[in-house]
Amino acid sequence: MSMGRKAVIAVLLAVLTVAGVAGSVWTGTELEKTAKQEWLKKFRLDAARLTDGVSFWVSKTKVNLRAIAS
Repeated sequence: MSMGRKAVIAVLLAVLTVAGVAGSVWTGTELEKTAKQEWLKKFRLDAARLTDGVSFWVSKTKVNLRAIAS
C-alpha cells in the first residue's frame, strides 16, 4: 500500500469514528429527551389519578362528618 492510500484510509477511519461518536451522542440525547417526556406524561397522569382519589375520599369524609354532626 502506498503512503497516499494509507493517509486516505486513515482520514476515512477518523471521519467514520467522529460520525459514529456524534451519532451516538445525538441518539442518546434524543432518547433522554423522549424518556423525560414519557416520564412527565406518566407523572402527570399519576398525579391526576391521585388527586381524583384524594378528592373522592375528602368528599366522602365530609358527607360522613355532616351525617355524624346532624
